[in-house]
Amino acid sequence: MSWRVKGMDLLAGPVRPNFFRVPTDNDEGGGMASFASRWRAAGLDALTDGPATVKVEKAVKDKARIVVQDRLAGRGVVFGCTTAFEVDGYGTIAVRHNVLVEGKAPPLAKVGLSLVLPGALSAIEWYGRGPQESYWDRKDAARVGIYRGLAADQFFAYDMPQENGNKTDVRWMTLTDGNGYGLRIVGGPLVSVNVHDFSDAALLKAKETQRVAKDGNIHVSVDLQQMGLGGDDSWSPRVHSEFQLKESAYGYSFELMPIR
Repeated sequence: MSWRVKGMDLLAGPVRPNFFRVPTDNDEGGGMASFASRWRAAGLDALTDGPATVKVEKAVKDKARIVVQDRLAGRGVVFGCTTAFEVDGYGTIAVRHNVLVEGKAPPLAKVGLSLVLPGALSAIEWYGRGPQESYWDRKDAARVGIYRGLAADQFFAYDMPQENGNKTDVRWMTLTDGNGYGLRIVGGPLVSVNVHDFSDAALLKAKETQRVAKDGNIHVSVDLQQMGLGGDDSWSPRVHSEFQLKESAYGYSFELMPIR
């Protein structure tokens, strides 16, 4: 899927389901019982795509629906993903993402979709919690408001590279170039969004190199939710149950709107 504004493709890569995050120090706490160890044991960091089916149909007048069904397999767990993209004549794409979790899965790091945007869309503005990062169990000090910044400035340089920069309770976010063209993400009604000028793979690699390599793109995660960070201590798995993702089915929606 691709669409353009002023000659610029708004997507620089595929839209992919994502259930993993670069582990935090808290995620690693607890040795083999840690959340991070359980994610790796279940293969959440390297899911295998099964053959996807794509169906294109007319939804209603002046709209088309593209439905992608895919199965992502780990070790002992399979994610059945159905993602519907409903496109209208103005280029707005309504996204509905449904997930069925089959097998024995640990509490998930996140449930979401990852997008890759061109590097020119580096200016962000959002209506949600900010201006600092916030998470499911770490957001009371992040007030709801309208905030602005650059993708490069959303990185928090922890001593050990790890998940960072997330925004919770996002109503909408725009990513634009220097002329104000770009993309608007609208939650249905709320989403969790993370924006960086590097990929998760690069951040994970930085645990060894202490250097985050950038690829010239903007990487965006639009999530239903991320698991909480925990923090009662950092040497055991201590994310409280109410901030864990342990359901067998999930669903959420948002819209992608070109800004012309």
